[in-house]
Amino acid sequence: MTPKLTRRTRALSLAAIILAVGSAAGFYFWSEKGRDTLYNEETVAIMRRVMRPDSNGIDVGAFEGELTRPMVRIAPRGTHYAIEPQPAYAARLRKKFPQVKVREVALGEAEGTTTFTLALDDPAYSGFKPQAYPRADEQTRTIQVRVARLDDLVPVTMPIGFIKIDVEGAEFLVLRGAKELIRRDRPVIVFEYGQTGMQDFGTMPAMMWALLHDELGLELSLMRTWLDDGPALTADAFSRIAWAGTDWMFIAYPPSRKP
Repeated sequence: MTPKLTRRTRALSLAAIILAVGSAAGFYFWSEKGRDTLYNEETVAIMRRVMRPDSNGIDVGAFEGELTRPMVRIAPRGTHYAIEPQPAYAARLRKKFPQVKVREVALGEAEGTTTFTLALDDPAYSGFKPQAYPRADEQTRTIQVRVARLDDLVPVTMPIGFIKIDVEGAEFLVLRGAKELIRRDRPVIVFEYGQTGMQDFGTMPAMMWALLHDELGLELSLMRTWLDDGPALTADAFSRIAWAGTDWMFIAYPPSRKP
């Protein structure tokens, strides 16, 4: 016979369940934040490998300038662009980095204007489209922003050595609007790609692979693999990682730009 749970035992069991669930949720968000910190560290390590003191770089989705700052420090004689469509954050970037060309614009594959959703509680999640936010009760506001192509923002006389792209799922559009620059300058590109790009923008892994690898002739890898001088990804491996969501930051590079 199974013994009946006493009121105290039931209370303790319920408390244990709540604690376990809370711990799991906390671990998930801690892990996500921890992964983002690791990605930033890997991005800086890549910048140190590929940028000279006079290299030019672009931070697309600069936000608070967390990666603009090391870009300027690593290449102090270079010309750098910080792209940020959120007006308040673009203004802050101008104050923080007077030597950087801050552009208050969203990047895409064609010029124009479009709606942009500000995530007021978690502004790092702001983008062209609403998405699944960390908070279920996220407050949002829609504004109009200018859209430009990266090909039109950067003079052809300014060779770009490094680009970072983190724009909440719209990375494919940014890359399509930068094809001329990529063909001309052959920069190393660190970019986000994952569930948001696939679900909200319909950008399948095969589309990203076809653009970067087949059309533009770049190899793709995880950043830590590239830093360890490991092999490039195959199309199938890139697709598996993207669908699994186990990693969401990648590096695209000319075959000649191995560490």
